[in-house]
Amino acid sequence: LTEHPIELYTSILEEHPAHPALPPILEAGRRFHRRLGAERYSALMTRVIDENPSEEARAWAYFCRGSAFLAVRDDDDARARGLADYDRVVELADPESSLSMRARGPKFAESRLQIGMKAPDITGVDLFGEEFKLSDYAGKVVMLDFWGDW
Repeated sequence: LTEHPIELYTSILEEHPAHPALPPILEAGRRFHRRLGAERYSALMTRVIDENPSEEARAWAYFCRGSAFLAVRDDDDARARGLADYDRVVELADPESSLSMRARGPKFAESRLQIGMKAPDITGVDLFGEEFKLSDYAGKVVMLDFWGDW
């Protein structure tokens, strides 16, 4: 392979937008939108969406295009288009897949995790093994530290 990865990526998408093996290629190149430019990247993803019979490939193309739209700061139209693409991912992808979960995240954050909103009432176990709910500390300053030891 003598081609640069971005050139190889774009040539595969341009020459084979309907190929069923595109999902891992789409996933691997989803960050190329910055280097390709929004218009060209969006056109590549739209072509996959329009021409590929695989729901998984179309879901990945919607996810990639949606991610590119959501990367645009201070543009409500781009944000709405990105969230709409993520909605299509949720419709197409297996609900238990990591892709579906990743697409649901921004919508959840927008509706439930904004400054000034009430925090979700999560439950946990403190350092002494005692179970607690976040609502037990209503009105108090709380610092949460999420970690694991798996």
